[in-house]
Amino acid sequence: MSEEQVRMVLTVSGRAREWIKKCSDMVAQCHSDTELVEESGMGREVLKSVPQIEWVYLVNPSLAPKESKIVAEHVVVGGQIFSSAFFAWLGKQEIGEIYRLSEVDFTPDEAKVMKRLWEKQEGIVEREEVATVLWNEEWSNKYSDWALDALISRLRKKLNGKWQIVTIKGRGYMLVRGVKPTMALKRILGKERSPVEIPGSIYPSNEYLEYMNDEKRVRKVYTDLFKSLDHLTNQPLNHLPIQNILCVNSYSYDNVDAIVKWVGEQKLSGVQVTFTHYDPSAIELHQTRIGELGVSDWVTCLYDDMRESKVINESMDLVINDFRLNFNQNDAQNRAMTKHTYRVLRPGGVALISTVVDGKYENVRYGIDQEKAPINAKSPGTFQADEHLVRRCWSVPYYRDLWKKTGFSEIVEFDVEEGKRWGAGSVTLTTDPWSGPYYRRWRLGK
Repeated sequence: MSEEQVRMVLTVSGRAREWIKKCSDMVAQCHSDTELVEESGMGREVLKSVPQIEWVYLVNPSLAPKESKIVAEHVVVGGQIFSSAFFAWLGKQEIGEIYRLSEVDFTPDEAKVMKRLWEKQEGIVEREEVATVLWNEEWSNKYSDWALDALISRLRKKLNGKWQIVTIKGRGYMLVRGVKPTMALKRILGKERSPVEIPGSIYPSNEYLEYMNDEKRVRKVYTDLFKSLDHLTNQPLNHLPIQNILCVNSYSYDNVDAIVKWVGEQKLSGVQVTFTHYDPSAIELHQTRIGELGVSDWVTCLYDDMRESKVINESMDLVINDFRLNFNQNDAQNRAMTKHTYRVLRPGGVALISTVVDGKYENVRYGIDQEKAPINAKSPGTFQADEHLVRRCWSVPYYRDLWKKTGFSEIVEFDVEEGKRWGAGSVTLTTDPWSGPYYRRWRLGK
């Protein structure tokens, strides 16, 4: 109502003095705007007038759709609640505790996606559906997996911790409340984690994850990679203008520590680091560590399967793949992962790849560098270290042939002696007939 309309109502009613007296008394007795909303009963009256299905929009007004009752009746105007005092009062009620999704505002695109996730909470929102929300009917022409994943990553950072966005491999996303993503998958999808959830990959057991995140255990992580890189005399990385770094399928949270430290030691400025993974538990580990270190402005973690990667062409200066090929089960998957690694590197970019090699060829019969070993594309060996996870491995000639056929113009092996020492018994192993796992590190130039 306008001020003129208010004046007319009071005049016509003939009870203006009585009402004004009651209002002034109430204001005098309250110490804050929220108390005034409470004492007047206005807050409860507004709540009664709003359908319960729309309460989430009261607490998160930027999500309110145009067709909702609260927009039609001007309770929400331009993405904001009609009264800041009512909004503050609402935040102190149980409804605020239950429905608050974020303490910060969503951008218009983020709000559209969050609205759809909310509408189908604990149900899967397909990636194509998210794309339609963002780009309407023209989504197929404007579609960008990278942009979509980046938006989901920003939303995850904005959620207040009581809510989680879970990635459903190969399908889309799910909004759940009050549980960790891995627990949400068990509860909502109704099944335990198993290799079926990541088709064609060796799936890490809980024992493996615990091993790879226990600093007291003997394991190979980025710290060792960077240390061995210091001894590489054939064109080290300090000549590269590194701006974008992609880290593929890391399972160790302290790899975040290692790369943050390395970037600082190299005095690199303006660098953006992206960890990608297809395993929700690994994404969760890395996101938590990124937050703890306070580096979320330049280090992020996104969903991506490097065998089917959606990372933009020629967008990376450095790709790090530390023993991740050994989670593949066949040559076709290795070729796919290597092809996408080459594709996302800019011309002149470098890939650092660590691989476990088939130890049965590590003897005099096959030469000191496995020169006489076969290219065992269809007959990989297996290895099992202290973390008790059986994985695949191939011969040194196989990996050399893989890099060459992919198109890498420069292939440099390093850390060879350490790789042989490691396989010769520095780690207690449980499989026969060889002691393994021997490994090689490779610097591949595009």
